[in-house]
Amino acid sequence: MPIGTSKVGLFGGKPTVLAGCETFNSPGTFTVPEGLEIVAVTGVGADGNPGNAGNPGANGAGGGGGQGGTSLNSPNYCPGNPIGNGAGLAGAGFAASAPGAAGNPGNTGTAATVFCLSFCGGTGGTGGNAGTAGADGNPGTGGHSWVPGSRGDRGNANTSPGYIGGCGTTGYFLFVCYCYPFGPISFARSCGGGGGGGAGGVGTPRNNGGNGGGSCGGGNNSGIAGPGGSPGGGAGGCGGRTNNFGPGYDGGCPGGNGTVTGAGGGGGGGDAGGQCRRGGGGGGGGGGGNAANCGNPGNPGSAGNPSTSNCVPVTTGCYPVTVPTNGQIVISWNTQ
Repeated sequence: MPIGTSKVGLFGGKPTVLAGCETFNSPGTFTVPEGLEIVAVTGVGADGNPGNAGNPGANGAGGGGGQGGTSLNSPNYCPGNPIGNGAGLAGAGFAASAPGAAGNPGNTGTAATVFCLSFCGGTGGTGGNAGTAGADGNPGTGGHSWVPGSRGDRGNANTSPGYIGGCGTTGYFLFVCYCYPFGPISFARSCGGGGGGGAGGVGTPRNNGGNGGGSCGGGNNSGIAGPGGSPGGGAGGCGGRTNNFGPGYDGGCPGGNGTVTGAGGGGGGGDAGGQCRRGGGGGGGGGGGNAANCGNPGNPGSAGNPSTSNCVPVTTGCYPVTVPTNGQIVISWNTQ
């Protein structure tokens, strides 16, 4: 009889199957030979997927523009009139920025399967931490009243490199006396300073806000406003003005609104008109918000833990083996 064949196998009984094993590192097919009835299976699924990156925070909000100062009586020409406090208020900032959301965790690794058995993969990685919000820009300060050289200061961004709003412009006053044979003729001109433009928001290009103008003109002419920074910075308000003893425009023009991250422009200084009035200074433009931080990358998934199923009954035939990437199936048996 042939070498290696038992008597039982030679005369038609159950053939002898020697001990062995087969390893699958990728999908395949396992063939159960005649006589093999019990196997042991050790398997593990794929590694867990990495977590998703954290979401970036919101960009910093731009600071609001300062209000323009009001015009008041000038003690240089009318000492009997009260001076008062004509300073405008500092600008209120826009809605504060917020941090981003944390990344979602990764999925569990795909299981390996054979003989209707399933071997789990690794757990998914945790998501990355969220990015922190960008720093908000500072508001511009309010313009002052008749004090020479006074105007609203520009708001700054809270962190470097920082983009700043434009300064308001000092209010203007001019008093001239012409002497003629029939007596002096006085002439007065005054105007409120233009507001500084707001700094630009996060983006390219991103500019500082322009400083306010302040040239004086007659009638209803508006003061020159500072341009807003790009992108999104609000324009500065125009200064109110009067010529000679005519009516003035005490409020000037309000500053332009910014965008979500672009800062607001400062309001223009006022001028109520009249010989004893000096125009108020324009408000400063707000500072620009800063860019947010990116979220952190997700953490890698873990490898699966191998497990073993013993005494698995099998019958002669071909069986599909599913093995995902980084997974493995090992089928072994004793002599039977």
